[in-house]
Amino acid sequence: MKNERNFIRLVYLVVGIIGPVVIGAGFLRMQLVLGDEAGAFWMLMGFFFILFYIEYLEKKAGLSAKYRWTRAIASMVLFAGFSFYFYLI
Repeated sequence: MKNERNFIRLVYLVVGIIGPVVIGAGFLRMQLVLGDEAGAFWMLMGFFFILFYIEYLEKKAGLSAKYRWTRAIASMVLFAGFSFYFYLI
């Protein structure tokens, strides 16, 4: 039972990492293609608001700080990787 619960948490961790990163990468790609700097600014602000809200919900759900930091660091690393990839294209 406990192993199944940990597996479910791991699945949610992966989805919690991938979801915002894909949204952020889409915003970045759209800004690079369209070149709309004002729109990119507002999309980036919205992206940060989403991340802050996810953090709030995770605290309210009682998730450990280790889980939240793991998700945050993995999200930043993946987003930086996508950003660098799109910059090179």
